[in-house]
Amino acid sequence: VLQPTRLSPIVKPLFQKLNLGKVPKWLPKTVSYPVTVGANFIFWTWLCIAFSDVGGYFAGRKYGKTKLGAISEAAEKTSPNK
Repeated sequence: VLQPTRLSPIVKPLFQKLNLGKVPKWLPKTVSYPVTVGANFIFWTWLCIAFSDVGGYFAGRKYGKTKLGAISEAAEKTSPNK
């Protein structure tokens, strides 16, 4: 499946602003985009998990007061100093 590339519309105003003339011919106008529904699902799932993990880390750093070991004995044995 050929999809229009997002690079050409971004580069064109940049070339015009820098007075470099037209966009080079070697810059692709379309790209092959062989991404399946499953690959798309895995990517977005991974991205959501990564953002949730990072968000949880920073929220815990800012608002966390109770050590996890004080709440759960198993958590303290699994991951000490947390």
